[in-house]
Amino acid sequence: MNSTKTIVWKIPVLLFMLIGVTTACIPKTYNDLSCDVPSAAGQSPSLDTPPEQINISLNIDGSESMPGYLANGGSRYVKTIELLERTFFISNSPDLVKYYRVGGPEKQNIDRSKFLEAKTEIFYREDRVTSNLAGTIIPQREGKELLVLISDLYQNQGDVTALNQKIREHYLNKEGYAAAILAIRSEFNGTVYVVGSNREDFNFLYNTEGKAIEEFRPFYVVFLGPYEHILYYFNKLKRDGGELMKNSEFTIFSPSNIVNDLSVIGELTNPDKAIPGLRRPFSLNNGKVAIELPTSQPIELLEINRNFQEEIAINYKVSLPILNQYTLPPSANSIQAKISESKFFDESTKELISPSKESTISTKLSKSMQFSDWKPDEKNRELSFKTTIKPSELPQPNIYFFQVDLIANGLGEQDWWQNWNCEDRACENDGSKTHNLEHFLLGLKSITTDLMENNPIKFARLCYAIQKN
Repeated sequence: MNSTKTIVWKIPVLLFMLIGVTTACIPKTYNDLSCDVPSAAGQSPSLDTPPEQINISLNIDGSESMPGYLANGGSRYVKTIELLERTFFISNSPDLVKYYRVGGPEKQNIDRSKFLEAKTEIFYREDRVTSNLAGTIIPQREGKELLVLISDLYQNQGDVTALNQKIREHYLNKEGYAAAILAIRSEFNGTVYVVGSNREDFNFLYNTEGKAIEEFRPFYVVFLGPYEHILYYFNKLKRDGGELMKNSEFTIFSPSNIVNDLSVIGELTNPDKAIPGLRRPFSLNNGKVAIELPTSQPIELLEINRNFQEEIAINYKVSLPILNQYTLPPSANSIQAKISESKFFDESTKELISPSKESTISTKLSKSMQFSDWKPDEKNRELSFKTTIKPSELPQPNIYFFQVDLIANGLGEQDWWQNWNCEDRACENDGSKTHNLEHFLLGLKSITTDLMENNPIKFARLCYAIQKN
């Protein structure tokens, strides 16, 4: 009888002890861990919603190098003048639009009918002007202003540096402002003027009759002003210009309007290739803490094999969230990865916590991941790179969380800059290229990069949860 009572009395105790042991073995589970991806501010303006009206300055190069573009009277150059006049004419506020003939020591204020006279030879012959394009870029009128310049970019003494310095001083230094260039090929029959790097001037006759459009003579429409206005009007020109815009090129130089969103962790460059010492599971669990994520959460889960201490290289590719196809991508040598947050599971608090700054664990975690081999692909809007994990720098078997921001303070280049460019005597008899074009565009890129130096763009946030066994 006593034996039976003893057994009955012990059963609840055993059950209580079993429940206690079982409870102690249940890991702390995170199913709401977040990468906290912020929104980017950039966006392309809609043609359905015009930006606020601002001052417009329409400038046309009246120098001796321009009349060849008139060709047969119906050239693409002539049609561009007509398109620009239609696009920028503001019927309800005509005073906002000012017209100028440029090239001389000072630009000449002209009226709308005189601007349209640029479709005829008399506009270029009535008085000789030089190609002082830098004189076009003067302080703006009160309030915001969009400057538009039509030119072949032939500058006195080939000094495009003076032109770029004026662009920086009066436009790019202003917050929210940008520079852009639209390159168009046109029929041409006239004289091409070139200034060599040794100040050797030469010229030659060039006629595009019978030539393919790739051999037409380039001219350029330069835009300087608020970014949203530049992009709005270019999209309008592209829509209304139709065939005229085919075979053209367009580039925007902006230190701030570069991305429209932030990328997150992407896929492996070679997903079928095994990575020594590493697994990519759907969840993590080391018996003390578990991480289970919804598929929508962009966090890369990695599990390092027990006692594996060698460096682990993982090749990824992520999308490049460039605002549009006209925007320059980040340059490879300007991209940096910054660990903005790191955490480890603390057994005393049963929480993922951040180490205190300057602590030993903080230093070791900052060295546990490295990023390299940046390869931007502008055509496919992708970025390939390598993540290297150093298990020896992870202090002990545990689960760690990393939040990494990718930033850039420099821009890449576009192929057409070189394809449309020529240098010195290489230009002789080839009117399909523009002397010093690449130098001018690289100057604009350099100015933009300088302005980005203290305000780099953030274009991706990568999150990793790593279990070291």
